[in-house]
Amino acid sequence: MKLKFFVLYIFILIITINRLPIASAEIINLNSDLSNINQFIDGLFSDDVRNFDNYKENIFTQKKDRFFFSPTDMQVMLSLFNNVWTNSAADSKCPETDKKLLRFLKWYIQKNNLVMHKPQIDFDSINDQGIPIYKIHKYEKFDIIKDSQGIREFLELFLAGAHFVVIDGSQDSIGIESFFNSFSNDRTIGSLLSRNLMNSHYTRTINLGSRNYLSINADKAPIASPFICSFIMGKTASYKANTFFQLEGWPTSIFHHQRHSTDYLTHRRSKWNISTYGACAYSEKRATAIFLAKADWNSNLTSDTIMPHYRGADTPQPWLEKDLINFQP
Repeated sequence: MKLKFFVLYIFILIITINRLPIASAEIINLNSDLSNINQFIDGLFSDDVRNFDNYKENIFTQKKDRFFFSPTDMQVMLSLFNNVWTNSAADSKCPETDKKLLRFLKWYIQKNNLVMHKPQIDFDSINDQGIPIYKIHKYEKFDIIKDSQGIREFLELFLAGAHFVVIDGSQDSIGIESFFNSFSNDRTIGSLLSRNLMNSHYTRTINLGSRNYLSINADKAPIASPFICSFIMGKTASYKANTFFQLEGWPTSIFHHQRHSTDYLTHRRSKWNISTYGACAYSEKRATAIFLAKADWNSNLTSDTIMPHYRGADTPQPWLEKDLINFQP
């Protein structure tokens, strides 16, 4: 059944890319009163902005992320999100659904006393397919509740589309409530979830069990748009699973998927994760996932999976492309 869905998805993807018109090239800056968030977002999906050739500049110059919009607008978004995260009175401008998500993330991380474990990576080379290879050294810990630098690092990685894994599964943690269940059952935000049509996380075919935060069924931002339109979360395995989440480029539906399909093709060509606002090298598929876990969690690199072992990647998996990361134990 999964294979049939996968074949159907690829067929629709090919038709989409070949038949739908290319978006016009127009980048729009944010208004000071944030009255044009929808136009700002739609401008980020122009072909010139998301063209793969533009990614190459960052890959070949040894960068690990790239944002699609101006540093000025970047600072506006980071300030808004930081104000929500730190409970500042200046967060009133932030869209309401963005506030709800950010407040939940902070609440869950603080309640369970988690820190961010981020891999230290450096550009190594480009393989024959033009895909970047990185060297990984170790994982570094960040306090993302009290430390201002840690909070900014987390928010920037989130906006760039980094893949986060919450170590909450019964095999890998003790006494941590499931992020997936907590999110789904939360009275404030659980009702805003929708079923993710399909994705490629933790499988070589398709993952049908994930959820989107918000339900957007068009390749166009809603008029009263939030900034966070394509937050996805899911499980890393069928049982005793941990939870993953990331900001993707755009949600996909059976009839509206040009944006998602275009980003997916870029991901296939670069193995960078693509979000609404940028792209980065932090993907589970190249063993550079970022973890939210206890400070004393064993984040040592391993010889078989490169990443620390966790349920869903506790043994080498078919989707893990170890040839894209170099590690010398």
